[in-house]
Formats: sequence, C-alpha cells, structure tokens
Amino acid sequence: MKILWIGPFFSDEALLCKKAANQAAAKWSRGLLRGLERAGCEIRVIDCIPNQRWPKGNVFWQNGDSKWFLDWYPCEGVSYLNVWGVKDRWLDWRYACVAKRVFRGWRPDVVLCYNSLHSFNVAVMREAHRRGVKCVPIILDGDDPRRDNWKRLLRDNRFADGVVFLSWWMYKNYPRQDMPLLHMDGGADAFKGKPPTNAQCPRTGADPLSTKHYTLVHTGALDYWRGLEFMKGAVRACKRQDVRFVFCGKCDREKILAEFGNDRRVEVMGFVPDAYVDKICREADVFLNVRTPGLGDNLVNYPSKIPNYLSWGKPVVSTWNDSFSPEYRSLLEVTDDTPAGFVRVLDEVLSWNDARYRAKYAQIHSWFEGYKSWTRQAERLANWMKAL
Repeated sequence: MKILWIGPFFSDEALLCKKAANQAAAKWSRGLLRGLERAGCEIRVIDCIPNQRWPKGNVFWQNGDSKWFLDWYPCEGVSYLNVWGVKDRWLDWRYACVAKRVFRGWRPDVVLCYNSLHSFNVAVMREAHRRGVKCVPIILDGDDPRRDNWKRLLRDNRFADGVVFLSWWMYKNYPRQDMPLLHMDGGADAFKGKPPTNAQCPRTGADPLSTKHYTLVHTGALDYWRGLEFMKGAVRACKRQDVRFVFCGKCDREKILAEFGNDRRVEVMGFVPDAYVDKICREADVFLNVRTPGLGDNLVNYPSKIPNYLSWGKPVVSTWNDSFSPEYRSLLEVTDDTPAGFVRVLDEVLSWNDARYRAKYAQIHSWFEGYKSWTRQAERLANWMKAL
C-alpha cells in the first residue's frame, strides 16, 4: 500500500530548536510510520516545520534545510509566509500545490493525515478526493466538539473516506457512525520491561546506608491542559521525603521548577532525546499521568505517553478521562479527581509487596504483546485502510 503522510516528520534538531514543534506528536508519528513500514507500506511525506508567528519567528519560513526533517522517507517540505492572517491561506495553497505535484508522479492509495484541524490537511484531502484517492484523517487532539455541536469536525472531515480516533469517547460519540471508523489510541516500539525481582527495594546511593528513594516519572509537557495545576497539587499533598518526581519534556525548565516552589524532590529534565527518555523510564518505580479530569478538551486528547509507560511493565498512577478505552480501568491505578486522592493511590502502590508488583507486570506484559506494539497497531490500521 502506498501512503502519503500529511503530518509531523520532525528531526530531533527541529524538536530541540523549534519551540512550536510538538514532541509528543513527533514521537507518536514516528512510531506509527515505522509500524506501517514494517507492514509493507511505501510512505512519502508532506510536512512543514511549525514556527512561532512573526515577529517572534521569521517572516518567511523556508523549509529548504533538510536537517529539520527525518531522512526515513521522501519528504516535501512546505515553505510559508509566517504572518498572521496570511499564513493559513498560504499553507492551504502550498500544500495543495505540492500534493498535486506528488499525485502526478506517484499516486498513493491513501492520504493519511495527522488531524484534520489544520486547513491545509483539508486542502490536501480535497485534492485527493477529486482524484479518487482515499483519505483518512487521524483525530488525535483538539477542542471539545460539543461546543459547536461537532460542526467544525464534520466540516473538516467532509472529504474523508474513514476516520481514526485516539479518544474512545470521540470514537463512540462521533455523529457519523454510518462511515468507517477505527479506534487506535497508540503504541510503543517494543515491550521493554524486565520481570521485577525485588520491587520493594528501590535503588540507593553508593552508600548502602543511604536513604532509599522511589523515582516517580512524568514524560511530556506540563501545562494547563496536561495537568500542571493538578500535578502541583499532588506534589504539595505528598508528604513523603523518600520520593523523587522526575519530569522530562519540552518546557521552560526554570519556570516549571518555580511553579513547584523549587521543591528539592522535583527534578525537571526538559527536552531529552529518546535514548535518554528510555534511561529515565528504566529507572522509574512508578509512572504518573495527571490529565485534569472534567476538562472538556481531555475528552478528545488521549495522552499518548500511556502505551510507552505500560511498555515498561510498571504501575501507572493516573487520573481517569473518558478518552481512555474501558480496558485501561484494570491496567492503570486509577485515582479520584483530586490531588489528595491521587497521592493516596500513589502511597498504596508504593506499599505493594513483590507478589503484587509481579502480578501487575504479568498483566501488562500479556496485554501489551497482544495489542499495543506499533507493529500490531499499524497492521490493524493498514488492514482497515485496505478494506476501504
């Protein structure tokens, strides 16, 4: 199957240098594209590097430098005039022009879009629709669609032949239940966990008499939508001194440290390469997810870090949002809607005995191998698109 991917294809250098480049989007896209490649798909890409609008960014953003993109597949970079009121229309025009050029020399079977929220994605789908090429947007995030009674999402997906949702709530409530829909929330490259041998003995320093500590890890950005206020409340509510909160993800490190009152238990790593994220996850005792319950936009926004957390076979203490499919109820250690309740569950997990840790590891391992590797997720998507 030949796939034209309209979505993030950022290099690590772009993620590090470009403030507007989304790390979670890039990581999720990389996993899916590699999975589709393993499923036998031929892939080409059209992408632009997001840039802060002028005057914070350049007036004209030139994508001629290949360092901003991965070198995995042929990629057409789109340049644009980076000015308010002009940028979106410019990108619509340029994306459609580039898509026409690609279609003339290489006709894809499917145009696969990362979201349909950007009007340039809609412009490419319109062009593909005219030529009889199937179009599939993947809805990964966005605003609560109940605000406008789904009007924008239905309008943006009018050229779609099928829609993929990460959010379970979106998948179940999308008004067009008469069209092909697929729920596919995410994956990880491989199961990386090791069977626990002595879960109640966290790492210590070089001195065998030094104080034991537990490492609690949160990866990805922390902001209003991703639970910054909730996390601040949880850190304040946690009175334990034998814990270390480790946050890694694109952020203003000094600002986040100040948000937590420079608590000595909080360590903010900022942006780190994937290999170093793996090192941090390998050292974790517990993973944390704090998407704020009750925030309408979180019905749409599935936290894509969850499969990666679970790929380590370790407990994940998490708030509950209806973007999760029901299967996560038994996989996550679900808390109530308050920071104090979150800390209560965290304390319970830190008191588990070895047998409880091993049972959780076995449950997660079995589930992951059956469903959540990127290879399996991409195979599901490829087979579903073939049926279109």
